[in-house]
Amino acid sequence: MNRLALAATFTASLAALAVAAPISGALADDAAKIQAGNVDCPHCQLQHAELTNTCAKHGNFAWADFSGAQASLMCMSYADLRGVNFGGTDLSGANLSFAKLDGADFTDAQMTATLLKGTDLRNVKGLTQDQIGAACSDDATKLPSGLSAHRC
Repeated sequence: MNRLALAATFTASLAALAVAAPISGALADDAAKIQAGNVDCPHCQLQHAELTNTCAKHGNFAWADFSGAQASLMCMSYADLRGVNFGGTDLSGANLSFAKLDGADFTDAQMTATLLKGTDLRNVKGLTQDQIGAACSDDATKLPSGLSAHRC
């Protein structure tokens, strides 16, 4: 294959990738809102967003989709996170203390050193003992039956 044909194939491949996995305008807008400090974003589309070390304390993110997001070290204490999808999200070192989490889904979320102090997790989905064992809880943390807190 000559250079011109190779360049055309490469360009076509890049264009196909862009069409196959476009970055949604709403997704980009919602992530930019959070990064700019807007903590009122219910139903936000934050899939695969980069939110590391973002402060969203007391925020309203009810029913938002954080699936696959990078939310390590994110402060979401006291936030309304009811119904949020955290599936596959990296919550390592994130602060979820005292957050409202009824109906939130933690399936496959990474929760190393995630702060869960004072949080009621009895009505969440997808939470495992491995996740709770890696996270930090306290005596006020309420867990689903069968799970044991790791206090730190």
